Amino acid sequence: MRTAACVFAFLTASFAQTVPDGKLTAAGQTTKLTQVYAYLKKDFFHEKKEDTVVLLTGRAITDIQLRDGFALSRLVDEGKLSFVQQTINAPGHRAFKMPASGASTEHRSQGKVDTRGLQKDFGGTKYESAASFRVRVQPTN
Repeated sequence: MRTAACVFAFLTASFAQTVPDGKLTAAGQTTKLTQVYAYLKKDFFHEKKEDTVVLLTGRAITDIQLRDGFALSRLVDEGKLSFVQQTINAPGHRAFKMPASGASTEHRSQGKVDTRGLQKDFGGTKYESAASFRVRVQPTN
């Protein structure tokens, strides 16, 4: 019985979500990133492959909001949410897609995500982010 409890405790700890250590600064305003989520989704170009989407936010969101880009955009427009989203491609996890800037070579992931200094999105807003985290990846819906 004691061995089973130790194994359960180990597995629970190995899959536990940690509070990310990070921040997002956009247009001169800094948000502490307090939540991290990750899920698999079908690759846009290859139906048989999956990408991993990682979302770091300044506050908790629901699972429905997590997977709904329009819901996330509404929360941002209402001033209720700041977030960093990274999509890691399935083949070798080599590249990121970043909707705001398209600068896929300016983002890294090795147990953390960050920008290489100050970036600018298509609308001209300057931003930078850095965070380290541990999160369990949710399966594809």
